[in-house]
Amino acid sequence: MLIIYAHFSRSGHNGQVLSEVEKFLKEKVHPYEILDLYQIDFDPILTNQDMLSREKFSSDEKIRSLQEKILQEQEFIFIYPTWWNNVPAMLKGFYDRVLAAGFAFRYQKNGLPEGLLKGKRALVFTTTGGPAFYQKLVRGTRSIKVTTSDTLEFCGLKTQSVLIGGCRSLDEKKKLEIQKKVAKAMEKFTA
Repeated sequence: MLIIYAHFSRSGHNGQVLSEVEKFLKEKVHPYEILDLYQIDFDPILTNQDMLSREKFSSDEKIRSLQEKILQEQEFIFIYPTWWNNVPAMLKGFYDRVLAAGFAFRYQKNGLPEGLLKGKRALVFTTTGGPAFYQKLVRGTRSIKVTTSDTLEFCGLKTQSVLIGGCRSLDEKKKLEIQKKVAKAMEKFTA
């Protein structure tokens, strides 16, 4: 299992989600690897060279290495904050550069897209400072849809998602809420 973590800190709400995911996987003796995009200094900027080298794998060695990790894994967990009703630029850059045309999807002769990562699945966790009901009813959970339907499902993955709202203060009550939501989602995902 590959965990893609897209937050510059591990001490807040997203760090708490990551900690609970790790705790669950360790208890279940389920192997995993964390791909912390900030810790590895991932460069999210899509370049002209990226666009020119659209083959099965990128010509950039670092991106090619990440693509090989994606091919080797069947299960993924994405953890990120919702910022401006969207994913952080770091994660968007990961989508642009790693889940590229020719690798994660292609356009068929009829013009319709075809996901090339079929048979894989992902669990998505995102946090937001606003209440969850506001994100769901008023904003339409846009940041989740960007990751699930607009990106991962487009590439052929099956997805599940968890929105954790009201993430302004990481007190004991919020830690317990995160613990329960992560445990419930992980039980379902790993069943």
